[in-house]
Amino acid sequence: MTIMNPGPIGEHENSGYYPSVIEHGQESTGDKLVNGINLMADVSLKLGKAVESVQREVMNLSRKFYLTPNRYNPVGSAPATTFNGTSNSYFMVLGSPDQGTYWSVNSISASFSSWANDDSNSVIANDFFLLVSPTNDPTNVQPQSLVWHEASTYDGTSGQTVIGVPVANTFGSNHIIVTDQEYLIGIIVGASVGSPNTGICSARVTVYNEGQAAADDVVIA
Repeated sequence: MTIMNPGPIGEHENSGYYPSVIEHGQESTGDKLVNGINLMADVSLKLGKAVESVQREVMNLSRKFYLTPNRYNPVGSAPATTFNGTSNSYFMVLGSPDQGTYWSVNSISASFSSWANDDSNSVIANDFFLLVSPTNDPTNVQPQSLVWHEASTYDGTSGQTVIGVPVANTFGSNHIIVTDQEYLIGIIVGASVGSPNTGICSARVTVYNEGQAAADDVVIA
């Protein structure tokens, strides 16, 4: 159906005036603008919800990754020195956990760069000590920092006190804990070979985030 616009009063068809025609169902310019705005708003709303969903997934994945334990292999080395009055000792600092994390020590091993100069072709030492200490200064390390000790053994054949190197041991979960304010230190005391030999100590640790410890109700004393 077409509605004719009669045009201004006093004008006639034979005057050359052609009335405007409005077709039913045809959108005006204003309607098109409003519909376009509504469409953009709907798309923006849906896009915003999709972005929020992706952000939540990313945050969840990041949190899981942040709290997932990972493996680390700290290593320390040192030349011969005098420790606690005993020469040819090796004070090897393996480091400290990053802030907000802690280490559970899985294993430890210690050796030397060479033992060719030793008269028995095996490294002879008095003891190996593993410490978790609030200081890495050898002059301030306290005996209570000791967490594991490989004691000397007596070789009746040669009449010498010996331990074989590399010395190695494994530990149970949370048996040895190192917090972010402590250092893991290995010490070989009184070796039969000294400079220019180098002591080497390595560990395998599991690195935990403190948030994971809280979630698992693990108490670090």
